[in-house]
Order: sequence, then C-alpha cells, then structure tokens
Amino acid sequence: MKKIPRLGFSLIELSIVILVIGILVVGVTKGSRIISASKLKSAIALTKSSPINAFEGLALWLETTSERSLQNSANSYDITDGNNIKSWIDTNQTSSGFIATEPTNMPIYKKDGIGNLPTLFFDAASNGSSGDSLTIPYNSILNGETFTTFVVTQPLEVTNNWGAVIMTRNWNSPQRGGYNLYKDNSNTNWQFWSSNPGTGGSLLNQVITSSLTFNQPVILTLNRNYSFVEIYKNGTLASRAANTTFIRNSAMYFTIGTPNYWGGAPKFYYDGYISEIICFSRSLKQFERKGVEQYLSQKYGIKIS
Repeated sequence: MKKIPRLGFSLIELSIVILVIGILVVGVTKGSRIISASKLKSAIALTKSSPINAFEGLALWLETTSERSLQNSANSYDITDGNNIKSWIDTNQTSSGFIATEPTNMPIYKKDGIGNLPTLFFDAASNGSSGDSLTIPYNSILNGETFTTFVVTQPLEVTNNWGAVIMTRNWNSPQRGGYNLYKDNSNTNWQFWSSNPGTGGSLLNQVITSSLTFNQPVILTLNRNYSFVEIYKNGTLASRAANTTFIRNSAMYFTIGTPNYWGGAPKFYYDGYISEIICFSRSLKQFERKGVEQYLSQKYGIKIS
C-alpha cells in the first residue's frame, strides 16, 4: 500500500521547533548582554588604571562608563538607554569637580555607542532651532594659553552648518579669544580654531584641519604650546602650524555640542556621538600624549598609529 507523503509538521513538532527557536533567541540575547556587560566592566577597569590622573595639569575629564559620571533629567545616577542626560560629571580626582549641565536641550544616553560602550548623542535639530548641548561655566583653568585636549567622537549626519564638538571661545568683539573643535560646513574636515590678534585692529583666526569621515569613530587631539598648534587624528599628526600670539577666552563658558553664544550665524550645532573629553591645562609631552591616546584606543577599539 502506497504511503501518502506528509505535507506539513504536526502540532507537536511545530511546538518543538518554536520552543527551540525561542531558546536560541534567549541564549543569543543573554550572550549579547553578557558580552556588553563584560565590555563595560573592562572599560571601567581601563579608566581606573589609566595614567591620566598621574599626569600634571589635568583640568577636565568627562567620560561615560564610571558609576557616577552621568545624571538623567530626574537627577538620578540610575541611567537607562534613551534617557535625557542633564549632567556630565568630571571624574578628575584633582579638580574642584566641573559639571556640564543643560536644563532643556539635553543629549541622549545611548547604551551601545562608540566601541559598544555608553555614549551621548547630540542632536543638531533636537529643538527645531537649536541643538543638544552641555555647558560648564567660565573657568580660567579651561582657558589657558597652552593646553592639550582629547576628544572621542563620531559624526553621524551631514549638515550644512559648522558643528561644534567643544567650544571655549569668547565672541565679545573685537577680539574673539579661546579655541574650539568643530566640523566644517563643507563636511570634509575637522577644524581646530585658535584666535590671535591681527594688525590694524583686525582679527586673524588660526585654523588647522584634519580629514573627516562620517559614521566613523575618531580620537582627536588638540595641542597648543608656545611654539606651534597641532591636531592629531587617531594618534597621527594631521596638521601643524607655527604659533602666533594667542588671545585667551576671558568670559565665555565651555560648551559641548553647540556654540557658546546664542545669536548670529553659523549655528554650530553638532550631530553625533561624544564619549570622552580630556583637557590638560598645559601642553603634554609626547610620551604623555601617546599614553592617553593608547588608553582611549584600547578602551574604544579605535586603531591608532
């Protein structure tokens, strides 16, 4: 007698298949959580063991993995994915403890950002007319004549305006003192802007650049000593220029993600991730700079050379 071929699964077999798939999905999800937790634990250990606090002149250290580095809009340290971040707290053990705050246009906490670690997303168009930002009141420690500043960031969208990652720049006319790091409006370069006096009352802006790639994380190092200004990209010197007389910012605050002024154009609203900012109130020696870049490279998985 010829057997009639079965055309489908029985209910029992189908239930078993669904159960197996469910077990696999749960296993993958748990595995992903374990990997994520392991990466975060490793990043916290790297942060604690890094040489940064041992280097003289540490003025500001903002990062996203420490237990009490961030507060959400409810002023809680219990941060979850998608929270609005009201405060980014300085982890520098030797400072008076700077806190970058924003009551309205707050950046968003992303659990898996650069290097699959927590990051802050700054939306250039979060409020229609202005972007997300965090602000530190003016302090001379963050506005010296020599400095080395490190930033870990990832630009996410092409915009027609300049986008300020950090800015400590005095817009008071006629001399715009200070410096800032931003993407240019042609979407091709990072620009390290440094102000200096011109002749006849005019203002000269000293700008050096490095190439920009969207949706790619990068470690940028800004350095100014008494001889030159320079910008490094992932540990490699991108541009250097002989130094000129520097005008210090003497009044304006330090901002992250937007300009530190609220009028005129361009708007300078940044669209992207920012995970870490480290500022020294002096120009670091070469081995010190490399030590900080090595720490950031290992932490975020960004190759340096």
